[in-house]
Amino acid sequence: MSKTLLSILILAAGWTLSGPAAPKPVDRAGTRPATDSAAPPPAAPVDQGRLRGQIERFQAVIENALRRNVGSTVLSSPKGAYLEGYGAVFSTETSLYRIRPLTPFSPKTYSRQELDEAYQAALDRVEHLKENLRHAVAEHGSVLGQLKPDHTLAVIVHLYNGVADPGRPYPSQLIFKASAGSVDDYREGKISMEELVRQVRISQF
Repeated sequence: MSKTLLSILILAAGWTLSGPAAPKPVDRAGTRPATDSAAPPPAAPVDQGRLRGQIERFQAVIENALRRNVGSTVLSSPKGAYLEGYGAVFSTETSLYRIRPLTPFSPKTYSRQELDEAYQAALDRVEHLKENLRHAVAEHGSVLGQLKPDHTLAVIVHLYNGVADPGRPYPSQLIFKASAGSVDDYREGKISMEELVRQVRISQF
C-alpha cells in the first residue's frame, strides 16, 4: 500500500499521524466557525466600601455647588445611592424662589410687579444652577472612581415651587446625567474639560 493511500485512509478514519483529530464544532448553518480568541478578563467588581466613601465625597460636591448659587437655599442635603447595572444617583432639594414673607406685621398682599420680579429672579437662578452643577459634575465626577465606563452618574435636584401660578411655568426637577466613560476619557486626556462639560446632559420637568 502506498504512503499516499495510507494517509487518505487515516484521515478518513478521523486520525492524524500523531493521534486522533478532535472534531471542530459545527454551527446550525453547517459551517465550522473559526476558533474563538481568548475572552477578555471580567471587569473587577465594584468595591462597595470604597464606593461608599466616594459617594459621600460627591454629596459634598453637590451641596457646595448648590450653596454657591446666589439665592439658593438647600432644603435637604444631597443623598447618593449606587444602582447595580446603572451607576450612581444623587438626589437633593433646593429653593431658588425669593419674595418678602407675609406676616401679621406685614400682611400686604403681593403686587403683580413683586410676583413677576420674584418669578424672573427664580428663573435666572435656575439657569445659574444649571451651569454651576454641570461644571461640578464634570470637574469632580472622577471622585467616583469605582464606577465603570458603562455606568451613569445622575444628579436629581428637586426645586421648591414658590411660584405656584399656572401662568408662570417653573420646573420641579432638574436632572443632570454624565457617562462615567466620558469622565474617564477626560482623566486620561482624551477629551478636554470643555468637551466633558458639554457631555453633561440636562433635562427638566
